[in-house]
Amino acid sequence: MKYVLLSIFTLMAHFSFGQVEKSENRIVADKFIEKYNNDDFNGIFSMFSDVLQHTLPLDKMTDLLIETKVQSGRVTNQDLIENEMGVFVSYKTVFENNTLVLNFSIDDNSKINGFYIEPFIEGFSFKEAINNLAYKEGKITKAQTEIIFDNAKVFPDQTQMAFAIIKNGKVNYYGIIKENNTIYQTHNQERIFEIGSISKVFTATLLSDLVLKGKVELNDNTNKK
Repeated sequence: MKYVLLSIFTLMAHFSFGQVEKSENRIVADKFIEKYNNDDFNGIFSMFSDVLQHTLPLDKMTDLLIETKVQSGRVTNQDLIENEMGVFVSYKTVFENNTLVLNFSIDDNSKINGFYIEPFIEGFSFKEAINNLAYKEGKITKAQTEIIFDNAKVFPDQTQMAFAIIKNGKVNYYGIIKENNTIYQTHNQERIFEIGSISKVFTATLLSDLVLKGKVELNDNTNKK
């Protein structure tokens, strides 16, 4: 699968200090860290919303957190660095071996419905990013480039994304790259991207759709033509 899709469950950190933290968010973050340090991965999974449990199943979540613990160790300190209108929160999280950013999206029931871990970059500010994306009506609109920029500006330099835009059965490709804190258009649709486990979500969705349409059965042999 060559094309990166932006997931609504992928939350980016906006690195600006001095935010006001909601008590509900701190409670969720503290519980998460307590359970993480105690290897209570089932307890962490119970904090996820139904949607996130489906998107990030228990076995995948456990593998992710175990790998994080092997590489980074236990959490020793955590400070808020962003609180976006109470919708998502980002924490500078100090581990025994390094520092990462834990990003949470928390719903009205105090359930985690989005979760993302990324490296902490000291002094980085997403506000300095420059939008240099070109657009051409009929292929991509100015509004679409602004949506792409808003979601990509927090990534580090040398980040690339490739989009397939499908309209009325016609496919147009649009690629971006971030260099010197500026986001440009680039032709990268032929490149191969590392997308991790997110392809499993799309595979499961396509399989479910085929089952509902009666085209395959769950116990069908994968070699069946």
